[in-house]
Amino acid sequence: AHLESKLEDIGRIAHLESKLSQNGVAIKINRGGNKKLKKKMTKIVAKQAANRKEVRRVALQNQDNDRRVLALESCREQQNRRFDEFEQNQAEFNILKERVILLEAN
Repeated sequence: AHLESKLEDIGRIAHLESKLSQNGVAIKINRGGNKKLKKKMTKIVAKQAANRKEVRRVALQNQDNDRRVLALESCREQQNRRFDEFEQNQAEFNILKERVILLEAN
């Protein structure tokens, strides 16, 4: 078990070393004045900023739409309650109307 953990540590160290050397190469290329790469990076950064801006805009739009949906659902619930009350009143009215007809008949 101790040997396995040592091997895992060695594997991790090797992985970190390769990652560090890759990063080092990337830094050297960038420092080396590779103008094409710098231009590309500038474009990528600008595009990322534009994408983030668009994501924020869409998120705000979604929030607004959510609020509108909630408002519409609330209106629908109110209308359903009113319709239920109307049906109940209509039923009571019909019962009273029948009673009046019966009373007039007698």
